[in-house]
Amino acid sequence: MSTTSPQLAITYQDDTIYSTLGVNASGDLTIANAYQDADMYFGVNDGGTNVFPLFIDGATSYVGIGTTEPQKKLDVSYADSSAQLRLSQTGSVYGELYINSVGDLRISATGGDIRMLDENLWVCTGGACDNATAPATKGNLILETALIFDNDFSIEKTADGITVYASPSDAAILIFDDKE
Repeated sequence: MSTTSPQLAITYQDDTIYSTLGVNASGDLTIANAYQDADMYFGVNDGGTNVFPLFIDGATSYVGIGTTEPQKKLDVSYADSSAQLRLSQTGSVYGELYINSVGDLRISATGGDIRMLDENLWVCTGGACDNATAPATKGNLILETALIFDNDFSIEKTADGITVYASPSDAAILIFDDKE
């Protein structure tokens, strides 16, 4: 990126704290703070209240969308039951991610499917999968404990192998015992 002198400098009180706005030789718009670790707020006035939909933390370079206290490189916050993040191909073809009020991650897609292309999906508590051997092939579902269907039918890992249940209150209907 080539640099040039700023075309506009905005100062605060004694001219020691300032921000600049300019265009460099490549035609890039540049906005900079001269004050070390200065935060950048991009906002609007919403009927007398300042709202800052975009925030950059000067000390960490973390970016907040909907928050002025980002905790990661990109922190998107929207306290609603709708999606916080949308990836779109068109206005009507998209996938969304959102966190609900109890902290569960929800994923939805207008196409009706969520596909992992040439990957394995690992579902484990804590670091339980960290010591598991990775499958030699891709496209696997690796579960730590159980696969439970909406009719309560389940396939569960037990101390001795794998057990299949018709429902949680029923006796086992099939047992694969790796100890015998």
